[in-house]
Amino acid sequence: QVTSSRDGNDAWNGKPEIRHTQDTKKILKNDDGFIREVAPKIMKKDGRIRLAKYFIGDGEPKGNDVGKVLMLVGATGAGKTKLIDAFVNYAYGVKWESDFRLKMVVDGGCEMSEAHSQTKWISAYVLPKQNGSTLPYTFTVIDTPGFGDTDGMEKDEELLKQIQEFFSNGEYFGVKALHGIGFVIPAPESRLTDSQKYLFQRMLSVFGDCAEENSFVLTTFADNQKPPVLNALACENFPCKHVFKFNNSVLFSQSRDDEYGAFDRLAWKMGTSSFSSFFQKFESTQPVSLTQLQGVMDAMDGL
Repeated sequence: QVTSSRDGNDAWNGKPEIRHTQDTKKILKNDDGFIREVAPKIMKKDGRIRLAKYFIGDGEPKGNDVGKVLMLVGATGAGKTKLIDAFVNYAYGVKWESDFRLKMVVDGGCEMSEAHSQTKWISAYVLPKQNGSTLPYTFTVIDTPGFGDTDGMEKDEELLKQIQEFFSNGEYFGVKALHGIGFVIPAPESRLTDSQKYLFQRMLSVFGDCAEENSFVLTTFADNQKPPVLNALACENFPCKHVFKFNNSVLFSQSRDDEYGAFDRLAWKMGTSSFSSFFQKFESTQPVSLTQLQGVMDAMDGL
């Protein structure tokens, strides 16, 4: 549980000042300063196939409930890691006016980073629906390694094989289906790279007839204008039915009363609104079994 530092009211009701009770402190590496580190609990981990499952919540996980499951894919540097941090802050009711932010740390106490070796793994993070939680349901976000870096197309193929391994081993990790795939793309990009075109189309093909309803375009580094990347996606006939804008560059910014603070507050408000809209829409998506997804990938490999 998380409570207000001033009047003891439940932080989930939108009070701006928040502190953590002893139960919540169990998920923190530190409980002072502006940025407070969250240490997810390891539920399962397999170093051979580089798959891991974590729990981010008060107390201990109950069973294998993963709720609604979203897989994120995106190029190195697209902002997937910070988007996951933003998911955690939203889930725990952190407001713009709050006197702290939450930042996840991985095994060994390292901050999550798209350059860190941990992002060479496929990692599932379970955010449970708890009493008074901002989340309307238990939500699991699956982070995948970034693609399109200097290692070239061979690494992109390796990523597809790794995702295929996840599909075939998902049940061991308590994940039997995906409810959606989130394509994380910087909003200012005016064209797609060859890696983006190839991997995005492969993942859309895996979802088949469900692709339009189960795919989500999550634009990062966005402002209040239409994201230019939508034109680039349209040129590739990419489904853009569900688009959400985020600017997580302000995630770890402190509230202040000046012109820069006004912009940061606007970006934060946009992100909060996008998260709210996303979770409402995501709730209605239908699951696609990993067995079905694996079968499609196997068939594609046989062509």
